[in-house]
Amino acid sequence: MLLGPVLVDFLLVLLVMGFLGAFLPYGILQTAFTRDNPLAPLLMACVAIPVYVTPMEVMVQFEHIVRDGYSLAAAFALIVLGAGANVGVANWLRRDYGWRALGFFSLMLLISTLGIAALADRSLASDSKIMKDHTHAFDSYTRLPSGSTYGPGYVYEEVRREMLPSQQWALGVFGVMTLTGLVLRRRGGQCELWIRRWIAGLDQAVVGRGLNRALSTRTVVVLGVALSVGFGTVLAYVYYPSAPNLLRDIAAVRTELYENVIHEDRQACHRRIHQMDALMAKFPVSQLLRHGGSTEVQKACLKDWVERLDVLREFLIRGDFPAARTVLRYVEQGHLQFRKALENGSAQEIQDRATPPTTASPPGSGIDGSEE
Repeated sequence: MLLGPVLVDFLLVLLVMGFLGAFLPYGILQTAFTRDNPLAPLLMACVAIPVYVTPMEVMVQFEHIVRDGYSLAAAFALIVLGAGANVGVANWLRRDYGWRALGFFSLMLLISTLGIAALADRSLASDSKIMKDHTHAFDSYTRLPSGSTYGPGYVYEEVRREMLPSQQWALGVFGVMTLTGLVLRRRGGQCELWIRRWIAGLDQAVVGRGLNRALSTRTVVVLGVALSVGFGTVLAYVYYPSAPNLLRDIAAVRTELYENVIHEDRQACHRRIHQMDALMAKFPVSQLLRHGGSTEVQKACLKDWVERLDVLREFLIRGDFPAARTVLRYVEQGHLQFRKALENGSAQEIQDRATPPTTASPPGSGIDGSEE
């Protein structure tokens, strides 16, 4: 298969991407997809169709577009046409279904994508989002910056540096499959004959050993219940990770929350607090699965941390950001107490709980840089 028509599709995608990167000047796409440009989704379609963007890469670029305040219509066109279509797919449609089917499919895809994209900026874009003067999200589609020498050695080093070990193994497997394909093509149709004889021999061996027997309804039910219980247990451990993993996830959300409070982004603050609530609610079940339950000290510290977070939530609901900034240290104390409870499990090694702060006498803050 790798040496048949599919190989032509692969090579066609690589060829078109190479020409696109060779002829687009560096930086030409930095200001082409602004929100005030009505042709942004159409321009993105012209760029996204020739390239192939992996799902992981397209999500990173989507985040850059939203962060820099650029056109969500162009971002939607990039997701559908960049990650979902390419010239290899078009060539496959043309080869198997003809030019007419290819033209109809392409027309419907473009109309539906650009139609939905045209509504994205009007319905989802925030007027309060400040758009940057340029973005580097699309620099990988253009030529490299001028002023340096780029040769085969540079390309080799860049590819080697960017490739993960898993990708290197995948490339090796691809090479082995390609060589196997070359050998099998030279053998003609004998490979399929060998496989049929091998399968027929397996069938005879299984029947002869008595392993090919019908299962009763009770056996199927018992196996189904056992597999369901086992699979459900695995999912429970995945959905309720261990306490260190939960603390690591909370650390990232907590940092974003503190930054949003300092910058007075109320909507983002509520979103981060909701994420922290969801993560903190997993601690009791996680401890129950792994340790048979939480200690009384851990339960008390977790409850205290939740109450401290509720105090911060109340200030944010009222829009009192100066008071909310003073509460950050108070919330952080609850977080540290709970961590010590998980590590030590002893009430004597946990700091005394602080008194809830008020706007008249804030507890001081080491988070936002203000003096106590």
